[in-house]
Amino acid sequence: MAAGCASEGSPAPAPASAASIEPSPPPVGVEVEVGGSPCGLQQVDGVVWVSQFDAAAVVRLDASTGEVLGTTKGTGGQPCGLAVGAGSLWTADYQGGSTTRVDLATGAVVARIPTGNSVYDVAFAEGAAWVSNFGDDTVARVDAATNDVTRIEVGGGPGGIAWSGGFLWVANSRDGTVSKLDPASRTVVDTIEIGGAPVWTAFDGDTVFVTDPQGGQTVTLIDSGDGTVLRTTEVGGRPVDGDVAADGSAWLPDLDGRLLHVSADGELVGAWDIPLAGPFVLDVADGAVWVAEWQGTKVVRYDVD
Repeated sequence: MAAGCASEGSPAPAPASAASIEPSPPPVGVEVEVGGSPCGLQQVDGVVWVSQFDAAAVVRLDASTGEVLGTTKGTGGQPCGLAVGAGSLWTADYQGGSTTRVDLATGAVVARIPTGNSVYDVAFAEGAAWVSNFGDDTVARVDAATNDVTRIEVGGGPGGIAWSGGFLWVANSRDGTVSKLDPASRTVVDTIEIGGAPVWTAFDGDTVFVTDPQGGQTVTLIDSGDGTVLRTTEVGGRPVDGDVAADGSAWLPDLDGRLLHVSADGELVGAWDIPLAGPFVLDVADGAVWVAEWQGTKVVRYDVD
């Protein structure tokens, strides 16, 4: 691994305070049957894109009504994570070992680009899609102008990938670390030790939330300005791939059937049972939280504002 010095480890996990938990979940605004084990979610320009893990397809929904606007077939096998950039939707195709590029305007597949083995996640930054290859211990940079691929070694078992503070942050589940990747030099410039088995991420411009659904059942906050571990909070269950709201708080799905809400300073303020089978990925946009039922057939919009 091309890495700089390792940062200090995480502080001891802080348990949630029962008195701080919000009393009730946000109301359901829309519920949509999409089929195909919905996995990834991404809202852009009033359209919610949903990847179908079992169908090698992406469904488009009207963000206001939930109406199905169309389906794009022919992604790589088992698409999940989604990112948007350069007029395109980019998928993370786990079985396909690729990212599929879909034109946002037409919904047509533009290219399917091999990136590596067991693709976990994708982010878009600095004119490129960045794809984590769990099976190769690499991140692939896909140039949006040419679709050319460059691979970069990171930690063991890279999963969630975040763009925050001018760097890419990659959760490495086999190492218990997070790699800080400089997009300009295309090298790992720091490795942050957090322990456990970190897999997924949520992020905004200055903070990365890293979830550990296996080793510690925790959420760790990292300052993306200097790589400092701010806090690790025990949340229980299996927290996975979430998103950060405008107020800096993170919304996280729990594969055990819960919706979690973590404040900007890392306090667990919401933890509710929801009637979804294996909620895996969510997206926050325009005062709403969209949750995908990975072990089922539907997506649900919770109206938080």
